[in-house]
Amino acid sequence: MKLEGASTQHSHSMSSVTRQDFGRFLQRLRRRNGLSQDQLAGLMACHRTYIWRLEHCLRYPSALFLDQFAEVVPLTPRELELLDAFAYLREYQCDTCAVESATTLVGPHKG
Repeated sequence: MKLEGASTQHSHSMSSVTRQDFGRFLQRLRRRNGLSQDQLAGLMACHRTYIWRLEHCLRYPSALFLDQFAEVVPLTPRELELLDAFAYLREYQCDTCAVESATTLVGPHKG
């Protein structure tokens, strides 16, 4: 999956994102847009517990969820880039993926 406007680079010289970072990324964007878990779930046509599990790193988002999220929630070009990195992680089942300036969006990598 390649989100339009995103230019993810997979390189060891850039910051890495992990599957666990997605939960913080999702929660941060949901809150920034003033959405509750219920409201986001309604927009995404999924159950609130799915959103909760994503935010608590108990699930990893489906490819469909990632595509819909990019359409439902306003994202900056840098956030689109990071969302594309999460899609790459999902598609290739990597543990980490490098993306420029990722730590400024989700915080430092711990682990």
